Amino acid sequence: MLMCAGDLYEHELYTPDTVQMLQRLFAEVAPIPVLISPGNHDWYGPGSIYVTADWSPNVHIFGAGDLTPYDGLDGVRVWGFAHRNPSQTVNPLSRFEVEGDALHLGLFHGSEIGGWASVAQSHPEKIRHAPFRADDISAAGLVHCIVGHYHSPFMGDSHTYPGTPAPLSFKDQGRGGAVEMSFDARGTVQRTSHRVTSLQIHDLVMDVSGCVDFGEIQDRMKAALEPLKGVARVTLHGELASAVQLDLAVLSQRRGQLQDLVVRAGSLNPGYDVAAIQEESTVRGEFVRDLIAADLDDDERHRVIITGLRALEGRNDLAVG
Repeated sequence: MLMCAGDLYEHELYTPDTVQMLQRLFAEVAPIPVLISPGNHDWYGPGSIYVTADWSPNVHIFGAGDLTPYDGLDGVRVWGFAHRNPSQTVNPLSRFEVEGDALHLGLFHGSEIGGWASVAQSHPEKIRHAPFRADDISAAGLVHCIVGHYHSPFMGDSHTYPGTPAPLSFKDQGRGGAVEMSFDARGTVQRTSHRVTSLQIHDLVMDVSGCVDFGEIQDRMKAALEPLKGVARVTLHGELASAVQLDLAVLSQRRGQLQDLVVRAGSLNPGYDVAAIQEESTVRGEFVRDLIAADLDDDERHRVIITGLRALEGRNDLAVG
């Protein structure tokens, strides 16, 4: 069986060719059964491609909100369910118990909250969907569960998170992939992980201190990115000369061999000599003196001074990180 534990696609992001690709790929592996348990991003509803697309006969999609069985292989019963909403899905194993004489497996999208999976995957921004505990698996009579939702792989005694096959953000490490699993008659599992992508993700921090013009920043970034392939994000920091007109859009186009590039401003401190400007008999000198005397904390005073000095120069890059 080829099993997918949800978030195969995202409702808000898919295009018609996404559907065509999945239809073609699943039909190509027939007669191998393809089992899908929809998650919180690809939840099962009227607009879901799981409902609207014409799937080949080997594709089985769990559409009920409770665990239901699939009996396509002799001696094996797979229990799966569908998220019917993008949130507020409860523990699928609560008050559930398997039925029948078979090797019982679970396939669903959920958050393990009581064991090592939860510890390994803990992240303040990761919302819990269909929360369950590892102990719930054996209590329900299931031998093993294949679970989706956490992005990093985790292999527990009673459950497996394959992880995302490629990084979904620069925070992801992309260590997941396909997990090949085999079970003996007693339910003992053997697992082998397979990487299924060669995509490289690079998250770089580049110091622009000492760059006296925009061209110098471009040259410095080109040298850093030249040997890289895949996708990169560059965060700029350092002391930036006041005369430099920083254009992040132009920098993002200088991607070389990369498939995509994101450039953003981090902790950039424009190189104004505030002490010298304060002594000037000019409008900007008066402006700086007023700000020095104002009841502001140091960070806010710095941002207001830099923004004001840029505005007095007629610049439009006024935002200060």
